[in-house]
Amino acid sequence: MRIVTGPQLHVARFGDLTTRQLHDILRLRVDIFVVEQECAYPEIDGRDAEPGTEHLWIEVGDELAAYLRVLEGDGHAIIGRVATHPGHRG
Repeated sequence: MRIVTGPQLHVARFGDLTTRQLHDILRLRVDIFVVEQECAYPEIDGRDAEPGTEHLWIEVGDELAAYLRVLEGDGHAIIGRVATHPGHRG
């Protein structure tokens, strides 16, 4: 029997991500931006590993439901790479 828990928010810097978390995040981003939206720019742009970058994601049970990335700007935050798994859209 599988027990499903409520949504859990996670925040991490690049160096704190586990291999599994990084894989799941990149897979969701590629599935959404490259495959679904057919974006013609590189998805892995080198900004994920910048010192001030934060990765935020929501897991429902053991599934990655949503993700976004926050970059440091000149005195402001830049929110990008916002992606929601198709099964969690409303």
